[in-house]
This record gives sequence, C-alpha cells and structure tokens, in this order.
Amino acid sequence: MAPPQGKWDYRESRIFVNDTEIAPPVWENTHTEKSNEITLKNENFAARPPISVELNKGWNKVLLKLPVGKFSTPEVRLQKWMFTFVFVTPDGKNAVEGLVYSPDKKK
Repeated sequence: MAPPQGKWDYRESRIFVNDTEIAPPVWENTHTEKSNEITLKNENFAARPPISVELNKGWNKVLLKLPVGKFSTPEVRLQKWMFTFVFVTPDGKNAVEGLVYSPDKKK
C-alpha cells in the first residue's frame, strides 16, 4: 500500500537536508486494503517530480532516519528495505553537476 498522507512510509521514516525536514509528496494512491491489483502511481521515485531542496555552498548534511522496530507490518505485503536519494536538476533528467559525495566527511 502507499504510505499514509504526510508520511514517507509506515515506519515513520524521516529525511533531513541541512537539519531541515523534507516533507513527503502527496501520494496518489490512498487505498487502505492490500491488493496486487492496484498499480503503483507516484510511490516510485521515478514516477514523480523531484522535491526541491536548497544546498549550501560547501558541505551539506543529509540525514535519513529509517527506524526499524520489527520487519513485519500489516500494511506491507513484502518486507523490502530500499531508498533512493539523488540530487537532480529541477526537471529530474540529470544529476546535478559538480557535487562531491563523501560519507567520510566529518565536521
């Protein structure tokens, strides 16, 4: 099922860029019953426009809070753990040029 409106998922995951929380999109699917017959709409990141964020000059911080209490929820048919986070041009067609990604960068 699609996440509830105002949430990224059923686990209360949250996303922050430079300590500012990024709100999830408005989900097009709003059904509340598990079904293999309902097609995905904008739940897949490639099927929705990018969310605008402002980057600072220099290093920027991205924080994903992906809580796991258990790998079993009634809303999810299969347990999958996946996320995609990419800085792209406003049209979503290209990666932003000149960005350096480093998980080793410390303040």
